[in-house]
Amino acid sequence: MASAFSPSELFSMISSAGGDLIRIYFDGKDSTRWVRAVSNVTTTAFRERNINSYLNSINFSNLLRKNISSQRHMQGYAPLNDRYAMWKATYGKYTSGHWQLFGSLLGSISPTKLGDNKWLGGVRPGAKDSGRTSWFGKRDKGRSMDISQYGRWGEFGRSKQPARPIVAPTTDEYANEGWLKEGKSGLRKIGNKWR
Repeated sequence: MASAFSPSELFSMISSAGGDLIRIYFDGKDSTRWVRAVSNVTTTAFRERNINSYLNSINFSNLLRKNISSQRHMQGYAPLNDRYAMWKATYGKYTSGHWQLFGSLLGSISPTKLGDNKWLGGVRPGAKDSGRTSWFGKRDKGRSMDISQYGRWGEFGRSKQPARPIVAPTTDEYANEGWLKEGKSGLRKIGNKWR
């Protein structure tokens, strides 16, 4: 049997119950609407959970490519040494800037599916450069290398090479902007289903 009580009357009844058994009656139309709304919210929450990782991987990959191309976060880095700077100016596709030589790194940055609803934004696992990048030759020496290997060297440095991080500051930048934006967007979509 449906109750003719208004929400405020129901709240008064609940508040004054003082620990007694509380009974709440819903209009049949309201319960159908609530069940539908809960179902819509649940479906949308699962969909957002599934797509959120994918969207973040796309957006992070785009931001990383943009930051490398614009040299954001790399101001003040000196060339590794004069000899390398001359070799890069002579043989490199990109003759200045950091993290760019022949475009292999930029070309390897993309969303990669790691498993069910798990995506990585950044360098594809197993991506390799074209080789012939040793600055001891004339674009004729050097084996093909795993891009993540020289990515680690650039990000963290080596004994004679200072660190020139790009992934860490880009991750911080995306954490403060991109993840929040995608999260808010997902929550808004979920909230819009509660009708």
